[in-house]
Amino acid sequence: MNTIRTFWQQCSTFEKWWCITFTVVGLGVAVFKNTPLLNMSATILGMWCVFLVAKGHLSNFYVGTVYVTLHAYISFKYGLYFMTGLYLCFYLPLQWVGWKVWSKHKPLYAIKHEHIVIREIFPRGWLAILIALIIVSLIYIQVLQIYYQADYFPWDSVLMIMAITGQLLMTWRFVEQWVAWICINIVNSAVWLLLFTPGDDAAWIFVAMWLLKIINAIYGWYNWKYMQKQQTKLVAGPYCPYQPQFTRRY
Repeated sequence: MNTIRTFWQQCSTFEKWWCITFTVVGLGVAVFKNTPLLNMSATILGMWCVFLVAKGHLSNFYVGTVYVTLHAYISFKYGLYFMTGLYLCFYLPLQWVGWKVWSKHKPLYAIKHEHIVIREIFPRGWLAILIALIIVSLIYIQVLQIYYQADYFPWDSVLMIMAITGQLLMTWRFVEQWVAWICINIVNSAVWLLLFTPGDDAAWIFVAMWLLKIINAIYGWYNWKYMQKQQTKLVAGPYCPYQPQFTRRY
């Protein structure tokens, strides 16, 4: 309880209002759609997990473990066995890997109570990731077209590959993970807008949820970028007394 109180006190006024907003909206969507308790819990835990990542807080992996487990169970319940395997065999182990990696790279002097030293990808790294994404996506699309139909273009599969990329970048503490999440959330919002029909209140609610996720990701980008720049100043500054913590292996 003291840990939760301390965390809440460390949040800014904006962050407190933001937490209240996405929690209330999540509950509102669940009530309006008569969503089962399990699904509602998974949705709200997912939003909290992203917020904790945006804060650079280690507890995101504890929340993430529960969220991934719930999501895997829900996927299995609906017969989505591929998604079940993805969550259990990829996302769930990465919660432990991420916790291990983040635990080894704590800053000696935190900028905004973050628990990690944040990294940034250089231009050549951007290019390598982009090329890898294109190649893997094209191969995956070709495989699915063989098993489904010739004109099938699985946007959801491309988004899944981007989500895996974002998860890996998050695990290794790269700011650029947020670019992947922003793109994914924008595309999903656009899909719901295209599916919208007049009088369909449910579509508007889902658009609102995806817009909240976009804001969450944009805030994550801003917060990580700010903390990364401030951490870099500790290294580059002429009177920096903390350089040893950043010269060790990342």
